[in-house]
Amino acid sequence: MRIFDMEQIREEATDAIVFDDDYEDAIKKFKILEEYGDERAHLDLADCYYCLGQYEEAMVWADKAEYSKMDPEGDGYLFFVLGDIYNENRQFEKARYWAKLAVFAGEEDAKDLLEAVEEELQLQK
Repeated sequence: MRIFDMEQIREEATDAIVFDDDYEDAIKKFKILEEYGDERAHLDLADCYYCLGQYEEAMVWADKAEYSKMDPEGDGYLFFVLGDIYNENRQFEKARYWAKLAVFAGEEDAKDLLEAVEEELQLQK
């Protein structure tokens, strides 16, 4: 598949969410991207499942996301979502990791998430 085709699929998936609120269609498209090695698709899939309230499936995709292959100044919103997924599932170390990345990427809401996660970690000591 050519790069242009992958960009077109990503655009169609994004449009499905933005214009049609159709996360199921977006999931199908993001899975195609994932099959062709698009690392960002892991984050996109985690976000879609999170928005659908399918938190266990969101966790599966969040676990597949590999920061080492991602731009730390990348999509702060997706980093925030991953942090929130882990926070909701009481995996506070992972939540802190992603919340910090979201803050670094400039996601304003991530500051509150990071503070909440830090409080939870302090309570566990």
